[in-house]
Amino acid sequence: VGVSQDLRDGVRRSIELIANDVVTRRRAQGLDPLPKEQAQQLALQSLRYLYRILFLLFAEASPELEVVPTVVGEYEDGYGLGRLRELVQVELSHDAASRRHIYDSLAVLFRQVDQGHTPPSPGEDGRHEGLRFNALKADLFAPAAIALIDEVGLSDSELQRVLAHLLLSKEKKGSDRGFISYANLGINQLGAVYEGLMSYTGFFAETDLYEVAKDGDSSKGSWVVEVDRSHDIDRQHFVEAIDPLTGESKPVLHPKGSFVYRLAGRERQQSASYYTPEVLTRFVVSQALEELLDKSTTAADILTMTVCEPALGSGAFAIEAVRQLAEEYLTRRQGELGRDIDPDTYPKELQKVKASIALHQVYGVDLNSTAVELAEVSLWLDTMVAGLDAPWFGLHLRRGNSLIGSRRAVYSRDQVASKAYLKDVPRNVSVVDLAQNLASGEVASGTAGAIHHFLLPAEG
Repeated sequence: VGVSQDLRDGVRRSIELIANDVVTRRRAQGLDPLPKEQAQQLALQSLRYLYRILFLLFAEASPELEVVPTVVGEYEDGYGLGRLRELVQVELSHDAASRRHIYDSLAVLFRQVDQGHTPPSPGEDGRHEGLRFNALKADLFAPAAIALIDEVGLSDSELQRVLAHLLLSKEKKGSDRGFISYANLGINQLGAVYEGLMSYTGFFAETDLYEVAKDGDSSKGSWVVEVDRSHDIDRQHFVEAIDPLTGESKPVLHPKGSFVYRLAGRERQQSASYYTPEVLTRFVVSQALEELLDKSTTAADILTMTVCEPALGSGAFAIEAVRQLAEEYLTRRQGELGRDIDPDTYPKELQKVKASIALHQVYGVDLNSTAVELAEVSLWLDTMVAGLDAPWFGLHLRRGNSLIGSRRAVYSRDQVASKAYLKDVPRNVSVVDLAQNLASGEVASGTAGAIHHFLLPAEG
């Protein structure tokens, strides 16, 4: 739990580091500043860049998946993220802000993972030349996913700080920083890391801004105020950070033109962005399946079921449903055939079933596009199996509003024209009448000339 909390804060800080480095490098290279409407796109691409690193950290911690050739020594020496751990705490030279060795190294690895590489046939001595990468061809690794970042690259100095956030535990007085073990950090913990990010937004500061929060604690949200208007705010409410050069604690200042990524006030509560703990998802799904599955349910029946998560979030319930359905399938199939799977091959067979169910039977909707992308990555990570191409969930996991139309309530044209709908209660239309009229091809009783309430703006 402690690691998840540290990593969550590290990911948020890393998004700001990456985006601000892009802003700085664009300025240094004489490129025009990004328009303000692209701030959120830059935030999303920064998050995708972090997704790539985290994905590979998980893949390297699970060599049996064969996503990357970790069993070959040359991979660790020339490509692996493990070697970057050595650079995290190394003091860089003064020109690190302009160099991009780490970025270019990661770009080579990303390209190999996406496009793959097959070494030529062995020579006379029987030795292969080069490493074998199985092409994932995943949207996450497509060049377009981080186009704004690739345009200018990232500096060694900032990427070193980003990797420190992802690879090391948080700095604490009286204790050394340790390396985070991704072999022990599960998909559910990764989802918990991102729970708050669904409510964060990015923007470019139009003037110098101070960050403020009640008693200086930004963990529950913060605000930014213009420097010229901050004089009446008590010092205790300024969010402070340690200056890396002087070691002093100073108010957090976002200079004009910089990228700011933050959670505003009660935005998280209002958007209901909460991650459900694994103990709850496991219990809820098990109770649902207990009602759904009985002794007459066959293994083949399980492969015809549909899983739908109308408030997808980062996929916690969908992942748990896939896990339990896959286990039920193998249990019932073994019973039908009268033979057990070899314990050594059971984990791989389970992953195959999970991958099939996730790809063909799982659907989800969420208003937040970042949540949908996270759900895709999380579902993929939890169902990966050796030899499987990257699954494509594009038609099954979508951004949208699953509540639209759930209530059949309408206003008359006169109520809309006079704006009386702003204070009047809409008139409910019977779902039974609606269904009967739709079946006969007629207009439902009470809906002729009326307008559904969800189509109208909340303000006049």
